[in-house]
Amino acid sequence: MASSEISVIVPVYKSEQHLDKCMQSILHSTFSNIEVILIDDGSPNGAVCDGYAANDNRVRVVRHGTNKGLSAVRNEGVRQAKSPYISFVDSDDWIMPSMLDDMYQLSIKHSADIVSCGVTEYIGGKPQNAHEFADTIAMDGKEALRLSLLSNSTASHTSWGKLYKRELFKGVTYPERRFHEDAATTYLLYQKAKKVIHTKKQLYCYTINNEGIANSGFKPASMDKLVAADEIINFAKKHCPEFLDYAFCFKMVSALRIAADFNAEIIQRYPNQYQEVRAILHSTKSKSLSSRHKLLLILFKYCKPAFHYIWKRRLSSV
Repeated sequence: MASSEISVIVPVYKSEQHLDKCMQSILHSTFSNIEVILIDDGSPNGAVCDGYAANDNRVRVVRHGTNKGLSAVRNEGVRQAKSPYISFVDSDDWIMPSMLDDMYQLSIKHSADIVSCGVTEYIGGKPQNAHEFADTIAMDGKEALRLSLLSNSTASHTSWGKLYKRELFKGVTYPERRFHEDAATTYLLYQKAKKVIHTKKQLYCYTINNEGIANSGFKPASMDKLVAADEIINFAKKHCPEFLDYAFCFKMVSALRIAADFNAEIIQRYPNQYQEVRAILHSTKSKSLSSRHKLLLILFKYCKPAFHYIWKRRLSSV
């Protein structure tokens, strides 16, 4: 394979029914100088990956004998990548034809270490938040870190929807066997970046499971996001104490998101986890909490039915 500019890393685990739409969107990008690293993470029907490698020499398949989880997949993809740039695309999502091209050109133009783009969310195949904004926002890594802790969409902590210089990952890995691996990692990449660019053009298409919104329920692995939040607080204390209040804000918003998945039955099943989340929301303080999240916090404390209703009306989407 000739040298490529961008390594696109795609995890595959029980998502084969979505994979073709994802892969076609990548392989038919206007930016063709890519390698696609398909990582079969012990998927029951992972052999479907081989067809893409047979038909396009830009595709490589890497196999895990057993399911190791998304963090291990991302780490393996970074190790396998041969290009100076890296992008992650999850296999049940897809990208717009110009996404890689647009972000690459922005990186070159601004000498940016990270470029991110707007995201269109799809529920039942229908876009939920489409807009026509195309503004470009430039910031240094420190400002991107600050905005990410405030859950600002111009500097999200998701792994996907971004183009990274591969060199940023030196010394940075996703924590394996943990969920919410991006919350535990992206802030470190922002901290290392000198220049970050965000385009509001909605170039990444993110699929939301319709049942997941209404009935997602709590899973013990959800608590991993609070582990990441505590790591961020400790990081802020050591490296950027002026961001400490923002780090506490991130923890409170994370706890609100987890609280939204509790109902009476789940509280009975996981009383200790519920009490931990409740304690955070009753005791943690942050001056940086947005008015939207302040409202949700008040409702959680004093009117939980309204809290759950408003959350599911997607006031949580920031």
